Amino acid sequence: MPESKSNEATDGRGRGRPALTVQELEDGRQHILAVARSLFQKDGYDAVTIRKIMEHTSRSPMMFYRYFSNKRAVIRYIWADILAAFFEHCTKSIASIQSPELRLEAFLRAAIHFWLERPDDFRILYLNQDRLESDEDSYFAHEPEGYEQSAIIDELLLDWSPEMANQDLQLARQYIIINMLGISFSLIVLPELPWKPASTLIDETINSIFLWLNSQVSKDGSIDTQ
Repeated sequence: MPESKSNEATDGRGRGRPALTVQELEDGRQHILAVARSLFQKDGYDAVTIRKIMEHTSRSPMMFYRYFSNKRAVIRYIWADILAAFFEHCTKSIASIQSPELRLEAFLRAAIHFWLERPDDFRILYLNQDRLESDEDSYFAHEPEGYEQSAIIDELLLDWSPEMANQDLQLARQYIIINMLGISFSLIVLPELPWKPASTLIDETINSIFLWLNSQVSKDGSIDTQ
């Protein structure tokens, strides 16, 4: 779960130091996030230590704890920033479209293109496994900053086919996410394979999603999940 944005300078580790102002805290946090993001992209999350991050900020390692509780908190902040940018991009891409089917298609295209245009963000978000730091911790995916935002897919599906209101929206949403991430992963992580042009693969992926959705909706509006 991303760290609270409250002033953490009162943590025991910071005792004896003057309290940071809200602006100083935010500036320091953003500096650390920018450095960490660059290092994670270059070297991978597991290879980057707190000491290495702080060396690149010209601060002592112990100063880290005035801003974050641990390294996992840093990457969760970055994940939240990436997902916020992702959903903002996808939402803007459909803002002026009226047709429910075209809105859904535009969302799918925008989602895939977002990752293909930002492969480093895809790797940070999807190639680093989340871990719980304590019994009180929870997975990032379960937080409001995580995949709760994917509820927009449910809204698009309901607009596309109102008959789905009492059906298995979770299955349809997960099918869509798996397909979007599948093509993105393949083109980003396995670029050496002899893929057809990305535009062709995107078209075929979107066509297969709509074929599947249509196959699930029967004439009486029920969903066949068999």
